[in-house]
Amino acid sequence: MKLIIFGAGNTLMRDDGFGVAVAHALADVTLPDGVEVIDGGAAALAVEGLLQEADHVILVDAAEMGKPPGTLVRFDPDQARNAAPDRPLSLHQGDLLSTLRLLDALGQRPPVTIIAVQPQDVSVGQGLSPPVEPAVAEAVRMVVETSGEIMQT
Repeated sequence: MKLIIFGAGNTLMRDDGFGVAVAHALADVTLPDGVEVIDGGAAALAVEGLLQEADHVILVDAAEMGKPPGTLVRFDPDQARNAAPDRPLSLHQGDLLSTLRLLDALGQRPPVTIIAVQPQDVSVGQGLSPPVEPAVAEAVRMVVETSGEIMQT
């Protein structure tokens, strides 16, 4: 079983760097064998190759969900599509849902679990906003819990 935890984001756009911050925080956590953490940066389209070699993917990112800043949500791509069919999930160029749709069409997409935070500030700058910063620790907890669940199945 190969599980990839993919922290997406652009650290030069404040809260958009959330997924990368979580990936870095996971370096201090013991994860089960078969789990790989990747600092994916803003390369959302590059995830296609990684998705094809994984048995399951946990994607950690910032997403515009219309919730209070710092709110964490765990969902799957189908839930994201149904909630906002005409809006990109990710803040990055190269919408992740488009990549997932392509892999679906090719029959090559493994299960994907998304853990996303509602950003407050995605302007140019470094560092997470005050409401988003504490969500990193909670997201790490969610990722560890989710990866344990996945690896046991």
